[in-house]
Amino acid sequence: MLCLGAIMQVGALPGEKVESQLKSMKVGAQNAAVVFRKQQNQMLFEAFEISPKAEAVMGRQGKLVCSYPGLAVEIPDEVFRYELVNSLAHMDHDTIADAVPIIESNVEETRDTVDSRYITGLLTSILRGVGRPAEIVRVSKRIGDDVVWTNSLLPWRRSFLWLIVRVSLQTILDQTALGWHAYKVFMIFFMHELAQKAIEADMSSELLHSMSTKTSRCLMKLGSPVPDWFSYNVLQTCTSI
Repeated sequence: MLCLGAIMQVGALPGEKVESQLKSMKVGAQNAAVVFRKQQNQMLFEAFEISPKAEAVMGRQGKLVCSYPGLAVEIPDEVFRYELVNSLAHMDHDTIADAVPIIESNVEETRDTVDSRYITGLLTSILRGVGRPAEIVRVSKRIGDDVVWTNSLLPWRRSFLWLIVRVSLQTILDQTALGWHAYKVFMIFFMHELAQKAIEADMSSELLHSMSTKTSRCLMKLGSPVPDWFSYNVLQTCTSI
C-alpha cells in the first residue's frame, strides 16, 4: 500500500503557526484514496475516487471537473485504528467481484475503472456509525483523462499519485490564510525545479517545450501574487529551453 505522510507547519498569520498532521493512502484495487487528518481529539477521515469512470470522461466535452475529497467523517482518535488500517491494506490488493466492470460473457472490461463505492460509500457509512459527518473544505480539479474506446486496449489516465498529492497539499493550505495562492505558487516552483532537472538531463525537446509552456502559462494566470524575483527565475528557465 502506498502511504504518504506529512507534518506541515504553515504560517497562517504573522507570528502564528498552524500544524497539520496528515496521511494519505492509496487503495488501488478499489480505485480510491483515503486521507487521515489528525485533530485535537478526533481523526478526520476523507475518501475519494482516484480515476473517473470511462462513461464520465467520454460524456463530457473538454476536461472533467471533479470535487475532492468526497464524504468526510470525524471519528474518535483511538477507534479500531489497527483494524481500519489493516482492512485498507488488504483492500489495496483484493478486488471485489461486483465492483469490477463487466462486459458480455462475464469478461472484465479492462478499459474501465473499478467502482470505488466500497471505500467512498460503504466504509464511510460504517465510520459514520461511530463518528459524525464533517464539514470540510473541498477543491475542484480539472481531470484531463482520455478514453480511446474503438479498436484500442487501454485509455490514457493521469497519475493517481499526482492527484493524491495535489489534493492533500491544497486542502492543507486552504485551511490557512495563505490559501489557494500559496498552493499555486508552490506548484509553479515545483514545475520550475522539474524543468531545470529536465534541462540538466538533456531530455527531449518536445518534453521540454511542454514543460516550458505549462510553467509559463501557470505563471501568467496567477499574476501579481508571485514575487518579482521568482517570476524572473521562472521566465529565465522557460526562455533557456
